[in-house]
Amino acid sequence: DGKGVQLTIKKKRAVNKPVKAKSTTIFTKDSRKVLKSVGSFIRTYKPSHAKLAQRRASQLLRTQKKIKSKGAKKTKAE
Repeated sequence: DGKGVQLTIKKKRAVNKPVKAKSTTIFTKDSRKVLKSVGSFIRTYKPSHAKLAQRRASQLLRTQKKIKSKGAKKTKAE
């Protein structure tokens, strides 16, 4: 489907193991639940970055929305 937000963080314990050092989580619910989940997830990892992560997730969700068509333009009759 391609919808949702993927969140990747570095684990503090696996510093010397590059393959195991990253943890990836994919959020695919509706936008309110995704933003709440991202915020709470980041607050446990790095509280100072919570708002920034939510803003970025919001931008990503906004780009995935369908664009509404404005309709056909009327032409002047001669």
